[in-house]
Amino acid sequence: MTHLSEKLIATSRKAEARLATRQTPFIYACWYVAGFSWEFDRKLRARTLLSRPLVLFRSEAGHRVALSDRCIHRSFPLSKSELDGDSIICGYHGLRYDIQGDCIEVPSLRQACPNGIGVRSYRYGRYRSDWGYARRR
Repeated sequence: MTHLSEKLIATSRKAEARLATRQTPFIYACWYVAGFSWEFDRKLRARTLLSRPLVLFRSEAGHRVALSDRCIHRSFPLSKSELDGDSIICGYHGLRYDIQGDCIEVPSLRQACPNGIGVRSYRYGRYRSDWGYARRR
């Protein structure tokens, strides 16, 4: 085994101390890779960006959609739910969400779903591969 000098070891430890760790805060107003363009189609895909679970898919028009991957009712993962047209139907109790994340139908309600109920939606762009954006809309 090669013997390393004390100076080299000290320099390496000093440099290592400046690297990011699990305790390093995330930069939220920045682009992060979610996957390659060919990975996203009309199937619901689960991804985690900045410790946030997301569900990603394309709308019928081909637009990229990124929503929080949890139903507001019982936190069921929307990525394990069903895509019907441009809406996600939760696999647990059937709440329906549109591509902006708004809850548009609650099966047990006989009236329209109240405004302002839904999951977070995230900006989503593309540059060679698909990228997710951490700041919510």
